[in-house]
Amino acid sequence: MYAFDYVVPELILDILIFKHFAFKNKNISKYDSRYNMVMFFYSLVIESLGEILDNDKVNEIKELLDDTIMDETIFFKQWFMKIATDYLDMTKEKRKSKFMSLITAICDYNNNDIFKRVKKSVIACAKENNCHISHIEYGEYPEEIKW
Repeated sequence: MYAFDYVVPELILDILIFKHFAFKNKNISKYDSRYNMVMFFYSLVIESLGEILDNDKVNEIKELLDDTIMDETIFFKQWFMKIATDYLDMTKEKRKSKFMSLITAICDYNNNDIFKRVKKSVIACAKENNCHISHIEYGEYPEEIKW
């Protein structure tokens, strides 16, 4: 069994990024070991979620992840920093109750008001400071994380 601590928003993003690049690269077939490593990681995540959520929720998550089509706009690190730090500020109970809405927000990022607000704010800040948006920081992780 594998075990490690992972911030859920980052875990979901990583799955979507891996899936995006695995499927975007037309030179990778489903028999390619790189593709299979991505799918193995994906499977481990789904398996792990099955240990903490009921089957209906896991199936809903699978459907969300399978149906999510990404483009490069989701690689907006400031939004993920915002939702990851908000997630880490929650109690364990609140994290569990907000779990599905968090995953839905990530998978449906283009329709998410927070995503739109953060993106607009970061773009305006970068323009105001005459720098690239990647240079704009948006929050930071706490010194100690309560898992």
